[in-house]
Amino acid sequence: MYDNIGSKIKTLAIWSFVVEAFAAIIGGIAVLGDQGLGDGWWGLLILILGPIVAWVSSWVLYGFAEIIDTLCEIEHNTRGRERKSEERIKVENEKNSELPPLKRELPPLKRENKNGTLLPIKEEEINRKLLHLKDRYEFGLITKEEYLAKRAEIIKNS
Repeated sequence: MYDNIGSKIKTLAIWSFVVEAFAAIIGGIAVLGDQGLGDGWWGLLILILGPIVAWVSSWVLYGFAEIIDTLCEIEHNTRGRERKSEERIKVENEKNSELPPLKRELPPLKRENKNGTLLPIKEEEINRKLLHLKDRYEFGLITKEEYLAKRAEIIKNS
């Protein structure tokens, strides 16, 4: 009943125009016949402008139906993408469950500078690098092997 409502409203707009135009023509002829050609300006006005007004007024209903059709098409296209995204996220979550968990808090590490002295590395810098790397992996920008290799390199160099 409510499937393809946009085309049904378009059909209603067309039929509305036809009925209104027909009524205007009949009404114009009736006024002309009643008043005669001398005083029949109202009849001519109804006869000529009635169908034009009916045509223009049907644009509103037809335009509304166009909006509904466009929204339905957008919804259809968007829902398809959402389903694909949901499936991709499920697959990515399954892949991520195989990986060892990423520690959000790392112990303070030290790195040697050129003089051979140990300097503390900011935990935020390491976390930022690891989280950025994980995001790249989760968005599919790098493979699992690249992710693990780069993760090991960041941890080794820190």
